[in-house]
Amino acid sequence: MHRIISTYIICLITVILVGTGFYINTNSAQRVRELIEQSAEYSFEKNNADADETMDKAMDIWNSKSQLMLLFMPHDRVDQINETLNIAQEYLRSDNNEMFRTECKRAVILLQKLNNLEYPTINNIM
Repeated sequence: MHRIISTYIICLITVILVGTGFYINTNSAQRVRELIEQSAEYSFEKNNADADETMDKAMDIWNSKSQLMLLFMPHDRVDQINETLNIAQEYLRSDNNEMFRTECKRAVILLQKLNNLEYPTINNIM
Protein backbone atom coordinates (compact mmCIF):
# COMPACT_ATOMS: atom_id res chain seq x y z
CA MET A 1 0.00 0.00 0.00
CA HIS A 2 2.85 2.38 0.82
CA ARG A 3 4.37 1.75 -2.61
CA ILE A 4 1.17 2.81 -4.37
CA ILE A 5 0.91 5.98 -2.30
CA SER A 6 4.59 6.73 -2.92
CA THR A 7 4.08 6.21 -6.65
CA TYR A 8 1.14 8.61 -6.69
CA ILE A 9 3.14 11.21 -4.79
CA ILE A 10 6.06 10.91 -7.23
CA CYS A 11 3.68 11.22 -10.19
CA LEU A 12 2.06 14.27 -8.61
CA ILE A 13 5.43 15.92 -8.02
CA THR A 14 6.43 15.18 -11.63
CA VAL A 15 3.23 16.72 -12.99
CA ILE A 16 3.68 19.80 -10.81
CA LEU A 17 7.29 20.27 -11.97
CA VAL A 18 6.39 19.85 -15.64
CA GLY A 19 3.47 22.26 -15.27
CA THR A 20 5.63 24.81 -13.49
CA GLY A 21 8.33 24.62 -16.15
CA PHE A 22 5.76 25.00 -18.92
CA TYR A 23 4.14 27.99 -17.21
CA ILE A 24 7.41 29.77 -16.47
CA ASN A 25 8.87 29.22 -19.92
CA THR A 26 5.84 30.13 -21.99
CA ASN A 27 4.69 33.13 -19.93
CA SER A 28 8.15 34.62 -19.56
CA ALA A 29 8.90 34.22 -23.25
CA GLN A 30 5.53 35.74 -24.16
CA ARG A 31 6.01 38.80 -21.94
CA VAL A 32 9.55 39.39 -23.21
CA ARG A 33 8.43 38.96 -26.82
CA GLU A 34 5.66 41.55 -26.38
CA LEU A 35 8.08 44.06 -24.84
CA ILE A 36 10.62 43.51 -27.63
CA GLU A 37 7.96 44.07 -30.28
CA GLN A 38 6.87 47.25 -28.52
CA SER A 39 10.48 48.44 -28.26
CA ALA A 40 11.02 47.81 -31.99
CA GLU A 41 7.88 49.81 -32.71
CA TYR A 42 9.18 52.72 -30.62
CA SER A 43 12.46 52.52 -32.52
CA PHE A 44 10.61 52.65 -35.83
CA GLU A 45 8.89 55.82 -34.61
CA LYS A 46 12.35 57.26 -33.72
CA ASN A 47 11.45 57.28 -30.04
CA ASN A 48 14.70 55.78 -28.74
CA ALA A 49 14.14 56.80 -25.11
CA ASP A 50 10.95 54.73 -24.83
CA ALA A 51 12.53 51.94 -26.89
CA ASP A 52 15.47 51.79 -24.47
CA GLU A 53 13.19 51.82 -21.44
CA THR A 54 11.02 49.03 -22.86
CA MET A 55 14.06 47.00 -23.85
CA ASP A 56 15.42 47.38 -20.31
CA LYS A 57 12.14 45.97 -18.95
CA ALA A 58 12.40 43.03 -21.36
CA MET A 59 16.00 42.39 -20.32
CA ASP A 60 15.10 42.56 -16.63
CA ILE A 61 12.33 39.99 -17.06
CA TRP A 62 14.54 37.77 -19.21
CA ASN A 63 17.49 37.94 -16.81
CA SER A 64 15.31 37.20 -13.78
CA LYS A 65 13.68 34.16 -15.41
CA SER A 66 16.50 32.77 -17.56
CA GLN A 67 18.32 31.06 -14.69
CA LEU A 68 15.12 29.25 -13.76
CA MET A 69 14.46 28.39 -17.41
CA LEU A 70 17.83 26.65 -17.57
CA LEU A 71 16.40 23.97 -15.29
CA PHE A 72 13.78 23.05 -17.85
CA MET A 73 15.45 23.46 -21.25
CA PRO A 74 18.82 23.22 -23.01
CA HIS A 75 21.28 25.99 -22.25
CA ASP A 76 22.03 26.81 -25.88
CA ARG A 77 18.48 28.05 -26.54
CA VAL A 78 18.47 30.35 -23.55
CA ASP A 79 22.02 31.56 -24.28
CA GLN A 80 21.17 32.28 -27.92
CA ILE A 81 18.21 34.43 -26.92
CA ASN A 82 20.25 36.18 -24.25
CA GLU A 83 23.00 36.96 -26.76
CA THR A 84 20.48 38.31 -29.28
CA LEU A 85 18.89 40.57 -26.68
CA ASN A 86 22.27 41.94 -25.62
CA ILE A 87 23.26 42.63 -29.23
CA ALA A 88 19.94 44.37 -29.87
CA GLN A 89 20.39 46.54 -26.82
CA GLU A 90 23.88 47.54 -27.96
CA TYR A 91 22.56 48.51 -31.39
CA LEU A 92 19.85 50.61 -29.76
CA ARG A 93 22.34 52.41 -27.54
CA SER A 94 24.56 53.16 -30.53
CA ASP A 95 21.53 54.63 -32.39
CA ASN A 96 21.61 51.97 -35.11
CA ASN A 97 17.84 51.56 -35.29
CA GLU A 98 17.83 49.42 -38.44
CA MET A 99 20.09 46.75 -36.93
CA PHE A 100 18.23 47.03 -33.62
CA ARG A 101 14.93 46.18 -35.30
CA THR A 102 16.61 43.30 -37.16
CA GLU A 103 17.90 41.84 -33.91
CA CYS A 104 14.47 42.36 -32.34
CA LYS A 105 12.90 40.34 -35.16
CA ARG A 106 15.47 37.62 -34.61
CA ALA A 107 14.74 37.60 -30.86
CA VAL A 108 11.00 37.41 -31.49
CA ILE A 109 11.51 34.44 -33.83
CA LEU A 110 13.71 32.68 -31.27
CA LEU A 111 11.16 33.31 -28.51
CA GLN A 112 8.32 32.01 -30.69
CA LYS A 113 10.37 28.93 -31.47
CA LEU A 114 11.04 28.49 -27.76
CA ASN A 115 7.31 28.67 -27.02
CA ASN A 116 6.45 26.27 -29.84
CA LEU A 117 8.92 23.71 -28.54
CA GLU A 118 7.29 23.77 -25.11
CA TYR A 119 3.91 22.54 -26.32
CA PRO A 120 3.58 18.76 -26.42
CA THR A 121 2.97 18.01 -30.09
CA ILE A 122 3.93 15.04 -32.23
CA ASN A 123 6.71 17.07 -33.90
CA ASN A 124 8.23 17.95 -30.51
CA ILE A 125 8.06 14.40 -29.18
CA MET A 126 9.59 12.62 -32.15
